[in-house]
Amino acid sequence: MLYMLPIALVPLISLTGGSLMRQRSFLPAIFILACSSLLSELQAQTYHELFLPSSYDGVVTRSVVMEPASYQGQAVPLVITLHGMGGNAWDGLRGYDGPANARGWLVASPDTHGEMDPTGMNSLAARAAQRDVLDLLEYVQTHWMVDSDRVYLTGGSMGGMATTIIAAKFPDRFAAAAEWFGPSDLAAAYQELWFGNFRPNMEAEIGGGPAQFPWEYERRSSLFYARNLRSLPFVIGQGRFDFIVLPHHSSDLAAEIERFQPQHFAGIYWNNGAHFLFPGEHAMTLDWLGQFQRQPEPQVLAVQTDEDQAYYWLELEGAADPAWRIVNLAARSFENDLRMQLNNVRDLDLAMSRSGLDVQQDLELVVFLDADLNLELTELDPSRTYTVERNGLPWPDSQWDPISATLRIGIRHDQGGPEPFLIR
Repeated sequence: MLYMLPIALVPLISLTGGSLMRQRSFLPAIFILACSSLLSELQAQTYHELFLPSSYDGVVTRSVVMEPASYQGQAVPLVITLHGMGGNAWDGLRGYDGPANARGWLVASPDTHGEMDPTGMNSLAARAAQRDVLDLLEYVQTHWMVDSDRVYLTGGSMGGMATTIIAAKFPDRFAAAAEWFGPSDLAAAYQELWFGNFRPNMEAEIGGGPAQFPWEYERRSSLFYARNLRSLPFVIGQGRFDFIVLPHHSSDLAAEIERFQPQHFAGIYWNNGAHFLFPGEHAMTLDWLGQFQRQPEPQVLAVQTDEDQAYYWLELEGAADPAWRIVNLAARSFENDLRMQLNNVRDLDLAMSRSGLDVQQDLELVVFLDADLNLELTELDPSRTYTVERNGLPWPDSQWDPISATLRIGIRHDQGGPEPFLIR
């Protein structure tokens, strides 16, 4: 069951930077009277509260969508904003709604929920929280006209950590992403955040500390997903004097991203603050994001992921769980060949029509792997017959299915190596 409640709110000028947002504090009558003539000239954006069942576990969570005053059913950009620890959907929206309204953008913000903590305020980039974002994106794209080439993602603190992980795991959904001061190594943050309720909140969501649950802390740490951001426009914002998420988290993440030769990484934007955005930096974030449209699908794919998933034009399943699945793949159109190195991957499907390779010509395949692999090359030419050879001999574990236009190839872990397979 899905519920949608539209809420038309009178916009008031924010005392913290001029953005239009929901105000909870009492304003003296004299101030309201003084601003009445100004408010009458302003166009009110509309806020919608949504209650969506999670595709991950069925839990119903709340989201808020800000519809700009200028929206008349035309395709417009969408930015999804993610709240920090202890926050909610309204907190994630705050600061972005005014600048987005001025630009004619939609803004959507979910109450991201966790896997153990029922409050939803300490989700720590859980897979459940990741699905909250994808579910919200799908809903907004279905019920509003969204420019699918201009969907953006941003968030701060815990929301910054989730921004990076979601953008890294699902980069084909977004045109660009911007993180603000998110912890990149959750185990390190656990040790550093000895004060307040940070450790108890982490333990409530994960079940304990990193010594007890090292895998859960790893899979919620953006540092381990750095290679995935090779093709997505991405930037990090960080306060030099942040004492909650220490600046090394941003520096460490940036250094790890740079190791994989990113194409559109803007590095770190440093400000002289702590764990907050200065007035104007929400608008600045939207300006940076708005430069970009969704990138063409890359021919070089590098993905490290904690679960079975699709990533651009590949879909993978792991051989062992829990464990990282890693694919490094290059589709080289100038040689018309595929070269890949796989770790802990049992099943790999490649949509060849999106690879940039010429499926009408002979194709060379080189595979290095550490587990038995079932490889499917899909979206081939159904009018052709494809065969597989190695060292001039037919490869016995291969099957061409013209109905599904799929070539299936089985390769044992000890059969990988530099000797190429030839697909004719």
